[in-house]
Amino acid sequence: MASPAPAAAPVAPVFVSYHLDNTLGALCIGTLYGVTTVQMYMYFQEWKSDARMMKLTMAFLWLLETLHQIMVTHGLYTYAVTDYGNPQTLLIALWSVLGITTLSATIELIVRSVFCFRLWRLVNKNVFMVAPMFLLSLLEFGGGITFTAKGAQCDGQYALFKDFSWVVYVSLGSGVVADIGIASLQSWMLWHRRTGIKRTDSIVRLLVAYSINTGLLTSLCAVACFLAFATMNDNFVYISFYHMLPKLLLNSLLATLNARQHLRKVDDPLSLPMQASRARSTRQPFSSPTVSNNDKVVLEERNEAAIRSGTDWQTLAIRVETHQDTKFDPEI
Repeated sequence: MASPAPAAAPVAPVFVSYHLDNTLGALCIGTLYGVTTVQMYMYFQEWKSDARMMKLTMAFLWLLETLHQIMVTHGLYTYAVTDYGNPQTLLIALWSVLGITTLSATIELIVRSVFCFRLWRLVNKNVFMVAPMFLLSLLEFGGGITFTAKGAQCDGQYALFKDFSWVVYVSLGSGVVADIGIASLQSWMLWHRRTGIKRTDSIVRLLVAYSINTGLLTSLCAVACFLAFATMNDNFVYISFYHMLPKLLLNSLLATLNARQHLRKVDDPLSLPMQASRARSTRQPFSSPTVSNNDKVVLEERNEAAIRSGTDWQTLAIRVETHQDTKFDPEI
């Protein structure tokens, strides 16, 4: 009687060296959807007078941002809940993770196009001054689509992303140069439009600060993504920065648009009273000047009898009031 075959030795499970901090934890970073929604709500409440195309553009951007947040949530839920306990799934990019690249590039292109349009109006519609920034934005958009296509060709294997890392470098580099160019040109144009009036120049300085912050914040985030991908492409740290890029750009645009309400509340009417002395004959001392409350020149002349009786004086009272008449560009 043959002896029973020995039982096969259990196969040791394959473990992947990973840490939740720089994988799933990184995906949790960069969710600014609530801030974006609040700012969008403020925009549509305060700026109903904006052009229809502008309002449609902002509504479309919010829809894209909502879709962006849905795809980020799908990827995080799949990795953390559906495939819980299976770390090998972290080696493959989901369709939603790959799709985020194209969606982010689309949002950034639209936002930068709005910035370029406003800058085009600021430089007196000089196309040649704005064209380089717009072309760089198109280059970044093309890089996002290319990255998604190449990622799908390699079945989303993160380890193979380094084979087309040049796409990431070109795309992120173009975005950084475009943001810096837009902020620099806009700041330069605004700075040279100072009038010498204290209140007006303070508004110009505030607009320059908004422009610098817009370009600086997004540029730093893109550089951080660039460096993280170059040094740590075996985890998701660079993805967290990449997720924040379109959100930062959109929130920068919304902050600039909503700040107009604060700038337009400037109300400093100039009241310049001009006092006129009461002139009389040499027989009477000078009396104190009088300012009328009327907004016109009042000239009172006493009759000859009053002059002969020793009260020969004239009263000239002038009050000058300026009324502020301001015209605003709805696109700024």
